[in-house]
Amino acid sequence: MCDRIPIPTDGSEEARNAVDHGIDLAAAVGASVHAPFVVESRLSALQSDSMWRGSNG
Repeated sequence: MCDRIPIPTDGSEEARNAVDHGIDLAAAVGASVHAPFVVESRLSALQSDSMWRGSNG
């Protein structure tokens, strides 16, 4: 089984539920939890949006 469980989160309610479940799972199997936090900057959001619309805007 896994000895490390990554649990990325964005702060949403769904992510909080996943964190709780991941912590319970890690405790049950004796694994450690690694929790990266995802933050979207305004610049990356604008770049992503322009990629979806194409180069013509």
